Amino acid sequence: MIDTSLILNTLGSGVPVILLHAVMALAMFAAGLWIRIRLTAFDELAEIQGGNVAAAINLSGVMIALAVPLASTLVTSAGTLDVAIWGLVTVAVQLVFSECAGRLFIRQTDVVRDRNVAGDMALASAQLSLGLLNAGALAL
Repeated sequence: MIDTSLILNTLGSGVPVILLHAVMALAMFAAGLWIRIRLTAFDELAEIQGGNVAAAINLSGVMIALAVPLASTLVTSAGTLDVAIWGLVTVAVQLVFSECAGRLFIRQTDVVRDRNVAGDMALASAQLSLGLLNAGALAL
Protein backbone atom coordinates (compact mmCIF):
# COMPACT_ATOMS: atom_id res chain seq x y z
CA MET A 1 0.00 0.00 0.00
CA ILE A 2 1.23 3.50 -0.82
CA ASP A 3 1.83 5.84 2.10
CA THR A 4 -0.06 8.95 0.98
CA SER A 5 1.17 10.99 3.94
CA LEU A 6 4.75 10.58 2.70
CA ILE A 7 3.71 11.75 -0.77
CA LEU A 8 1.82 14.74 0.66
CA ASN A 9 4.77 15.69 2.91
CA THR A 10 7.13 15.50 -0.06
CA LEU A 11 4.79 17.66 -2.13
CA GLY A 12 4.44 20.13 0.72
CA SER A 13 8.18 20.62 0.98
CA GLY A 14 9.03 20.24 -2.72
CA VAL A 15 6.46 22.43 -4.45
CA PRO A 16 7.59 25.69 -2.79
CA VAL A 17 11.20 24.97 -3.81
CA ILE A 18 10.17 24.19 -7.38
CA LEU A 19 8.13 27.38 -7.56
CA LEU A 20 11.01 29.44 -6.12
CA HIS A 21 13.48 28.00 -8.62
CA ALA A 22 11.05 28.55 -11.50
CA VAL A 23 10.46 32.17 -10.48
CA MET A 24 14.21 32.72 -10.12
CA ALA A 25 14.86 31.27 -13.58
CA LEU A 26 12.05 33.34 -15.09
CA ALA A 27 13.44 36.51 -13.48
CA MET A 28 16.94 35.77 -14.79
CA PHE A 29 15.51 35.02 -18.23
CA ALA A 30 13.56 38.30 -18.26
CA ALA A 31 16.59 40.26 -17.04
CA GLY A 32 18.83 38.65 -19.66
CA LEU A 33 16.32 39.35 -22.40
CA TRP A 34 15.90 42.96 -21.26
CA ILE A 35 19.68 43.47 -21.26
CA ARG A 36 19.98 41.84 -24.69
CA ILE A 37 17.26 44.05 -26.15
CA ARG A 38 19.00 47.13 -24.71
CA LEU A 39 22.36 46.06 -26.17
CA THR A 40 20.91 45.79 -29.66
CA ALA A 41 21.81 48.74 -31.90
CA PHE A 42 18.24 48.97 -33.24
CA ASP A 43 14.74 48.76 -31.78
CA GLU A 44 14.12 45.06 -32.23
CA LEU A 45 10.62 45.14 -30.78
CA ALA A 46 9.60 47.97 -33.13
CA GLU A 47 11.01 45.96 -36.04
CA ILE A 48 8.94 42.96 -34.99
CA GLN A 49 5.81 45.07 -34.56
CA GLY A 50 6.48 46.43 -38.06
CA GLY A 51 6.36 42.92 -39.48
CA ASN A 52 10.10 42.27 -39.81
CA VAL A 53 10.29 38.47 -39.82
CA ALA A 54 14.10 38.52 -39.58
CA ALA A 55 13.88 40.49 -36.32
CA ALA A 56 11.34 38.01 -34.95
CA ILE A 57 13.58 35.07 -35.85
CA ASN A 58 16.55 36.81 -34.27
CA LEU A 59 14.77 37.51 -30.97
CA SER A 60 13.29 34.01 -30.94
CA GLY A 61 16.77 32.54 -31.26
CA VAL A 62 17.99 34.74 -28.43
CA MET A 63 15.10 33.70 -26.16
CA ILE A 64 15.63 29.99 -26.73
CA ALA A 65 19.39 30.40 -26.38
CA LEU A 66 18.85 32.07 -23.00
CA ALA A 67 16.27 29.51 -21.84
CA VAL A 68 18.26 26.36 -22.60
CA PRO A 69 21.24 27.12 -20.31
CA LEU A 70 18.85 28.29 -17.58
CA ALA A 71 16.97 25.01 -17.86
CA SER A 72 20.27 23.18 -17.58
CA THR A 73 21.04 25.23 -14.46
CA LEU A 74 17.78 24.09 -12.91
CA VAL A 75 18.59 20.46 -13.68
CA THR A 76 22.19 20.51 -12.41
CA SER A 77 21.92 22.81 -9.39
CA ALA A 78 21.86 21.48 -5.84
CA GLY A 79 19.86 24.29 -4.25
CA THR A 80 18.54 27.81 -4.39
CA LEU A 81 21.92 29.56 -4.05
CA ASP A 82 23.32 27.26 -6.72
CA VAL A 83 20.46 28.18 -9.08
CA ALA A 84 21.06 31.89 -8.44
CA ILE A 85 24.83 31.80 -8.96
CA TRP A 86 24.94 29.49 -11.96
CA GLY A 87 21.85 31.05 -13.48
CA LEU A 88 23.49 34.47 -13.44
CA VAL A 89 26.70 33.00 -14.84
CA THR A 90 24.90 31.24 -17.70
CA VAL A 91 22.91 34.36 -18.58
CA ALA A 92 26.09 36.46 -18.61
CA VAL A 93 27.94 33.92 -20.74
CA GLN A 94 25.01 33.62 -23.13
CA LEU A 95 24.75 37.40 -23.50
CA VAL A 96 28.43 37.50 -24.46
CA PHE A 97 27.92 34.59 -26.88
CA SER A 98 24.88 36.28 -28.41
CA GLU A 99 26.69 39.58 -28.83
CA CYS A 100 29.67 37.84 -30.43
CA ALA A 101 27.41 35.92 -32.81
CA GLY A 102 25.59 39.12 -33.71
CA ARG A 103 28.79 41.06 -34.40
CA LEU A 104 31.23 38.47 -35.70
CA PHE A 105 29.36 35.62 -37.32
CA ILE A 106 26.83 37.59 -39.33
CA ARG A 107 26.33 41.30 -38.83
CA GLN A 108 23.07 41.23 -36.92
CA THR A 109 22.16 44.87 -37.54
CA ASP A 110 22.51 44.50 -41.31
CA VAL A 111 20.64 41.19 -41.41
CA VAL A 112 17.67 42.48 -39.40
CA ARG A 113 17.43 45.91 -41.02
CA ASP A 114 17.67 44.36 -44.50
CA ARG A 115 14.96 41.86 -43.51
CA ASN A 116 17.31 39.07 -44.54
CA VAL A 117 15.47 36.01 -43.26
CA ALA A 118 18.08 33.54 -44.53
CA GLY A 119 20.90 35.43 -42.80
CA ASP A 120 18.90 35.67 -39.60
CA MET A 121 18.13 31.95 -39.66
CA ALA A 122 21.88 31.35 -39.71
CA LEU A 123 22.37 33.86 -36.90
CA ALA A 124 19.59 32.30 -34.81
CA SER A 125 21.15 28.87 -35.40
CA ALA A 126 24.51 30.18 -34.22
CA GLN A 127 22.89 31.62 -31.08
CA LEU A 128 21.05 28.36 -30.38
CA SER A 129 24.22 26.34 -30.92
CA LEU A 130 26.11 28.54 -28.48
CA GLY A 131 23.23 28.21 -25.99
CA LEU A 132 23.43 24.43 -26.21
CA LEU A 133 27.18 24.51 -25.67
CA ASN A 134 26.67 26.83 -22.69
CA ALA A 135 24.09 24.41 -21.25
CA GLY A 136 26.35 21.44 -21.87
CA ALA A 137 29.20 23.08 -20.01
CA LEU A 138 27.06 23.04 -16.87
CA ALA A 139 26.81 19.27 -16.92
CA LEU A 140 30.47 18.86 -16.01
